[in-house]
Amino acid sequence: MAEDGGARGASGASGASRASGGGDEFAVIVEGIKKYYYMGDDVVKAADGVDLSILKGEYVSIMGPSGSGKTTIFNLVGGLDKPTEGRIFIDKTDISKLDAYELAWLRCRKIGYIFQ
Repeated sequence: MAEDGGARGASGASGASRASGGGDEFAVIVEGIKKYYYMGDDVVKAADGVDLSILKGEYVSIMGPSGSGKTTIFNLVGGLDKPTEGRIFIDKTDISKLDAYELAWLRCRKIGYIFQ
């Protein structure tokens, strides 16, 4: 995670163009992700404007202090939770458009999830 709370990706290209092809093959593209939890009158910003690009075959480590949003990002990229705002692409598929069955298939076939 960057100092401002957002993860930084390797590419400056926009997510839509990166996901639609051309250039390097990205396995994961996270574009402007926000995840807010509402607790009464309070808003908890678990992720606030995160952008991340991961190339196929690339190893990535997301590090940060407790409460910085690491687990939230993993849950969003893994399709276990939906973002408040933003888009996530896994192998050029916008996972926000997938139903529960399609998300389960994606997790089974494309994502290796190791819980902490």
